[in-house]
Amino acid sequence: MKDNRGFTLLEVMVALMIAATLAIMVSTVLRQRIDGHLAVRDRQLGTLCARELIARFEVEDYWPQIDQVQGELRQGPQSCHWRMSLSYTGIANLRRGELTLEDAAARPLGHFSVFLQRP
Repeated sequence: MKDNRGFTLLEVMVALMIAATLAIMVSTVLRQRIDGHLAVRDRQLGTLCARELIARFEVEDYWPQIDQVQGELRQGPQSCHWRMSLSYTGIANLRRGELTLEDAAARPLGHFSVFLQRP
């Protein structure tokens, strides 16, 4: 009688194929979770920047001309670059702005519609 003390090449290859398939599935799920987390983080930063910018406009009685204005806003260690295109609304003393926010690497953080009331 022959005593088998190991695995055949076919058994080893099947085991490696199963391990590789599991590794690919896990890495795909992990990448999706990381991308989702980064998207939420960027959206939160964009929302914080937009809220602070609108609050500053209200406090400083900001009333820009109809045109495109831009600037930079610091949020802790990060900065937001903003650009706003303004237009008339048809209502006196009210303007509509399309606010676009980007981070320092020019990645988009959000696009918002804002309304500014004359102080």
